Amino acid sequence: MVRIIADSSNDVPKDMQEKYRVKIVPLKVNIGDESYRDWVDITPDVLYQRIETEEITPTTSQPTPKDFLDVFEECKANGETDVLVVTIAEPLSGTYQSAVMAREEISDMNIEIISSHTASIGVTLLISQIGDMVLEGASLEDVAARYRELDSRINTYLVVGNMTMLKRGGRVSGSAAMIGTMLNIKPVLYVNKEAKLEAFDKVRGFKKAHARLVSVYKDLADPALPFAVVNAKNPEEAANLLKALRDAGATGDVIEGQVGAVIGSHVGPGTVAVAFLSR
Repeated sequence: MVRIIADSSNDVPKDMQEKYRVKIVPLKVNIGDESYRDWVDITPDVLYQRIETEEITPTTSQPTPKDFLDVFEECKANGETDVLVVTIAEPLSGTYQSAVMAREEISDMNIEIISSHTASIGVTLLISQIGDMVLEGASLEDVAARYRELDSRINTYLVVGNMTMLKRGGRVSGSAAMIGTMLNIKPVLYVNKEAKLEAFDKVRGFKKAHARLVSVYKDLADPALPFAVVNAKNPEEAANLLKALRDAGATGDVIEGQVGAVIGSHVGPGTVAVAFLSR
């Protein structure tokens, strides 16, 4: 049976990890001189509390090749030689390259490594669509091909709740952040077809931001397919977005979750995101 390995920035919920036998390789969150393994040594809630109460600017770092190699060797020792590794988009992180380097250090295994065109809950959505294939005993080639086909149709959009981390990370100036906060500006970002995070729009308030996301969803999505909604310490707006999508005709199953500490280090608390598949 194929073993799925994902990195921690994909924010795969525990129940899905257990159901589909997903192993997680953690990225790291760095605060000052301290380094924390995502979802192991630091939780999103702890990070967001620190962001709100301390003048910190967390950075993140990818797993080392050895981190992946250790997991590969564990799989091999357990007789699991067919492995699918799915990572955050390569333009967003060096995680994919670490996995590739690790694969070169081990033999007698079939390891497919895919750099997804999404991140966080987007990868979780894709895993949910191949999980049953894995449990039914599909080949590594078939599972990887299905993942790539779905990955070509993934759409990921997010609304940044406030500009605190954009300012601290140097992505916007202090004056732009101050004016944006005063005017209740919500930057809307998306992962483009080159798997890079880009600005999509700027609107005033979450209500208009949700309306913008609903408009994109109606233009692109198959409303019967599963989709995902995730938030960074903002369950109220996540619920509002989900309701807006349901009102717009989304009938598919929804995956709900929390933005982990790695992605949260860059977008900060308050962020809400949606991932869905194109028709």
